[in-house]
Amino acid sequence: MVAVLVTALLVAVAAVAVLVGPFAGLTTDTGPLRVGDNVGLTVQPSGSGGCDTTFTFTATGSVSGTGTLLYRWEQDQAGMTTEYAEYSVAIGSGDGSFRLTRAWRFTDTGTAQATMTFRVLSPQARVESQTFRYSCSGGG
Repeated sequence: MVAVLVTALLVAVAAVAVLVGPFAGLTTDTGPLRVGDNVGLTVQPSGSGGCDTTFTFTATGSVSGTGTLLYRWEQDQAGMTTEYAEYSVAIGSGDGSFRLTRAWRFTDTGTAQATMTFRVLSPQARVESQTFRYSCSGGG
């Protein structure tokens, strides 16, 4: 009777181990893609630049789950907005974050204040903008 009870207990423990084993690796990164509330946008050089400056914008944020992040860059200079095509990036379950960059180069003489906007379109809408100044008097 004790041998049967010990055998039954070992089978039960083995069954629990089988159930726990495949699920042990699961994290909160499963399921549909979700974008965190911490989306940010930075620009280098920060704030302003002189003649022939390339401003580099970096959008970052946390994600969980898997799916496709759909986004767009928008440039605004002197009230004229240029919206670029929608882009997408596949996010895997272990990614945890995204980091996307875009460059905007100024080569003309003059002064301008401009804004770059990073817009997450899907799965959740998020918008971040950076305004900067460009000044080039020429004379070269």
